[in-house]
Amino acid sequence: MKTTARWRAFRLAARRAAGRIWVRLLLVNVVVVLVPLFGLEFAHIYERQLLSALERDMNNQAALMRAWLEQDLGQGIALGDARHAAVLRDAAKLTRTRIRVLDDDGRVWPSVAQSCSVTSLCSVERGVRAAPAQRRDPQDG
Repeated sequence: MKTTARWRAFRLAARRAAGRIWVRLLLVNVVVVLVPLFGLEFAHIYERQLLSALERDMNNQAALMRAWLEQDLGQGIALGDARHAAVLRDAAKLTRTRIRVLDDDGRVWPSVAQSCSVTSLCSVERGVRAAPAQRRDPQDG
C-alpha cells in the first residue's frame, strides 16, 4: 500500500507541476531550440550525401569517357575525330553531363571546348588516364 500511496503522491505532484505556466514555457522553449538544431543537422547530412553522389557520378562519367577514348585510340581513331565531339555535345544537350578532355599538355581539346562547359575532366596522356584531382596552374609551367 505504501507504493500505491507514493505513486498517487507522485502523480499529484506531476499534475501540479505540469499545470504551472513556467513548466509549459520551458517545454515550449526547449522544443523551439531543438527543432532548428535537428533541421540543421539533417540538412548537413543530406548535403554530404548529395555531394558524395555527385562526385561518384562525375567519376563514373570520366571513367566512361576514358574507356571510350582508349578503345578508339586502340582502333586507330584520332582524338580529334568529329564523332567524339558530337557525342559529348549531344550528351551536354540531353543531360547534365559536362566533360572536358585534356591533351598531354593539359590544354582543352579544341573541338570539345567549343561544344560544352566543364564539370568533370577526363585527361588524355599517351593513351588515356584519369583526371587529376586539381587543375594545373598555367603559370607553374
